[in-house]
Amino acid sequence: MDYSVGSRIRVRLYSGKVVEAEITAITNQSTGRKLQIVYGNVTASINPAQITEVSADIMRKQNQVGATALVRLYDGREVETP
Repeated sequence: MDYSVGSRIRVRLYSGKVVEAEITAITNQSTGRKLQIVYGNVTASINPAQITEVSADIMRKQNQVGATALVRLYDGREVETP
């Protein structure tokens, strides 16, 4: 899976809950790579193995069912597209 800082991802938390989040940092630690994510008003550190989907896959699935897509503009605003 390709991801980077700013990527929108779907993550399975250790509690079993699946959330959509944004990657805010990627660090390499002695225990391996860790990703810092934000979802809602929560910041968490996860293992990359917890990623279930990366934004391109999420957007593709939403568009297949006729949902609107959320697009991030260069100025940081997010807008919905039909």
